[in-house]
Parts: sequence; C-alpha cells; structure tokens
Amino acid sequence: MIIAIDGPAGAGKSTIAKLIAQKLNCTYINTGAMYRAVAYKILKIGGKFSQEDLEKLLENTEIQLKGEKVILDGENITDKIKNENVAKMASKVAKIPIVRKKLVEMQRKMAEKEKCVVMEGRDTGTVVFPNADIKIFLTASPGERARRRYEELKQKGYNIPYEHLLE
Repeated sequence: MIIAIDGPAGAGKSTIAKLIAQKLNCTYINTGAMYRAVAYKILKIGGKFSQEDLEKLLENTEIQLKGEKVILDGENITDKIKNENVAKMASKVAKIPIVRKKLVEMQRKMAEKEKCVVMEGRDTGTVVFPNADIKIFLTASPGERARRRYEELKQKGYNIPYEHLLE
C-alpha cells in the first residue's frame, strides 16, 4: 500500500505522515530529505556544478532513509542537512529535471521494497505515485505555515525571524 502526502512547507505533512506510518506500521519516507542530501553533496564540492558534473554526481550517489536517519554514500548526514544553506540549495536542485528524475526513480525503488509506505514531499501524489492507494493533500494558511516552521526551526536551535518565514 502506498500513501502519498503532498502539500506546501509547514502544512503538517511530516507530522501527519509519521503518525500514519506509526499507526499502520508502514515505512515512512521523507522525499525532502533526499533533495537535501543531494544539496549537501553539491555544497561539499563547492556548490557549483555543470550539467555533466551533476550527472556524474547523481550516478555516484546512494541515499538511504532509515527511519528519520538520512544516509548519504554510507555517511549519516541527518544533522548536517538541517540548516539554511542546505535548504536553499535543495530548493534550487529540486527544480533541475535530471535531479528530479533520479530522485523519483530512487523513491519508487524504495517503495517497491516495502509492503506499506507513507511518503511525503514534493509531488508524491502527482508525479512519484499518481496511482497511490491513498493520496492526501494538506494545506494551511500562510500565517499558520510560517508559525509552524518558526516553531520547528526554533526547536532545532535556529533563530530565523517569523516575518522572514512569512515572506
């Protein structure tokens, strides 16, 4: 069974996805963490890349999600991808077709290995699994989304002004 959860940042996708996965004893997959892993790898090599560099980098990239842990090429990078620089780069790389194609392939392969998957993130119900057994689209007002994101970042030790998140 595949449950796909889409929605904008701060709508509650991760919270709901984790709860559903726990209740149904399913594997939880956060696709956003995969984009952040690629962003982290790009930043490690200097942050600049050509199309050819990117293709080689993706060919030699292994991402594993183990619970909430993110393993990139054998290294646990869970805590290393939770910062503003990685988030900004992840937004950029998520728009690059070759990155999207490669990560969608990885996401589909991950789901194939499981009996029950709750996957949340970018286009999971429209592109990754258009025929998912269950599709959920969450939304919230911009103010509520900014408030949730502010609280989440504050708990992680970041001090980003609420007004900045509301933009």
